[in-house]
Amino acid sequence: MPTQRPLNGINLASRPQRMREYEIIEGPYNGTYGSVLIGVHNTLKIVRAFKKLLPHVRTAVIKQEALKLRQVTSPYVIQIFDFFEDERAIVMEYCPIGLETYLINRFRQTNGKLPIEEARQLLQHILQGLIDAHSSGIIHGDIKPANVRFGGGKSDDDIGYPKLGDFGAARGLKQSGLIIPGSNNWMATELLDGGKATISSDYFSFGIIAYLILSGKHPFFANDPSCLTSEEDNIKDKTFIPDDLSSLRPDIPSRIANLVMGLLSRDPEPRERVAEQLKVALSESLDPIKEIPKPSPTITEALTADESELINKSIDQARLLFFHHYDAWEAVQVLDKALETVNWKRFEGKNISALADCWSFRAYFLNARRSFIDAVESASNGLSIDNDHVNSFHVRAYAYTQLGDYTKAKADLKKALKLCRHYTKERQLKQLLATIEDRLKSPERLTK
Repeated sequence: MPTQRPLNGINLASRPQRMREYEIIEGPYNGTYGSVLIGVHNTLKIVRAFKKLLPHVRTAVIKQEALKLRQVTSPYVIQIFDFFEDERAIVMEYCPIGLETYLINRFRQTNGKLPIEEARQLLQHILQGLIDAHSSGIIHGDIKPANVRFGGGKSDDDIGYPKLGDFGAARGLKQSGLIIPGSNNWMATELLDGGKATISSDYFSFGIIAYLILSGKHPFFANDPSCLTSEEDNIKDKTFIPDDLSSLRPDIPSRIANLVMGLLSRDPEPRERVAEQLKVALSESLDPIKEIPKPSPTITEALTADESELINKSIDQARLLFFHHYDAWEAVQVLDKALETVNWKRFEGKNISALADCWSFRAYFLNARRSFIDAVESASNGLSIDNDHVNSFHVRAYAYTQLGDYTKAKADLKKALKLCRHYTKERQLKQLLATIEDRLKSPERLTK
């Protein structure tokens, strides 16, 4: 798991050097209503996050909300420590790892199926944080994975608890007229119809997260080849019914599955009662009906520590060479050296995703050099290590397309789509597949 936020895309020129007694060490990271800075206290060496408000945001509104959030004493809510009036900045607990990053990594390691007990603990903590906020008169209004972060760990290896944060759309129960829109793909039907955020709408959004954590899939996922339908459209469409959670994960206790499905009801009235029942159901360890298949070996389980470090550093170096210095050939050579050093062939069929990543990146760089035959070979080597490696299928399909072998390209893309669990990647795969199918339907294009 990552232990700190990346510094990609930061505008260093706009970073203040200090904020009162804090030295700013990271940021700014721009958000909906403010930019986030990371600072270290000069004397106490405590790390804090600062949300500095954008000019269009009324200070009084956010200050009032920050003062209310200070009253939420929950280990599952990002704590607010202060409000710097002159700097227009909220001083917050530093929580460096987001739920999105966590789930992407864990789904990759577990083939999209978190162990039941791990999922239970995540859901229990997130739900408790939401209940604690509601008990203090706070409606979040923008529940989504990006607004759940991990923090409070006791060491660098301990990421701590999941905590609700970024109450950018939050408002007190008595101030619910202060509307700051949430993210549509995670919003309740009544919000998309123009209604106000409520406790019930928060629980609908939590239900989407719960379904995702348990199944690896958004319940309203738009499986539309045309890419014209979104999750928001399916939430609005009262005829769209999410797949039953029990059918996707038969090992989930039926009570948990049924309650999560209950939170996704388009009728707001029962959701709060269902959430209370789910809180009770999540309070005890769960023994799955079926044993979860053991996750594929990770890099640290199959490589020595030195080999693991070499592979990770080589991938990072190759990416830097290609994306920042535009040197595809040098990037290929860096990966070649690493793969040769670890004697990669001994890991064929071992499902070592990092080694498959090496080969898929190599194929990607070769595609950029228009070395399509070599790219096909490179991606095939990645699949010889992990025969379910989506990126290897993707880059090989692109190479086949450039070589004019549309049948093989189509076959690779269909395999990738069956395995893919990342929404953006799936859209990319579908777009390439649509292009290929269009060419297969037009014989005159194949002769050009």
